Amino acid sequence: MMKLCILGVVGDWGFRAEEILAIIIVVNRTLMFVWKQ
Repeated sequence: MMKLCILGVVGDWGFRAEEILAIIIVVNRTLMFVWKQ
């Protein structure tokens, strides 16, 4: 039951969190690529 409650609360932020993580990963890789040059 606890997991269902947590998933219910996190569900609303799930898509946003994935978008934020994707953006952070892309920016991080871009910075690393530029930093090496």
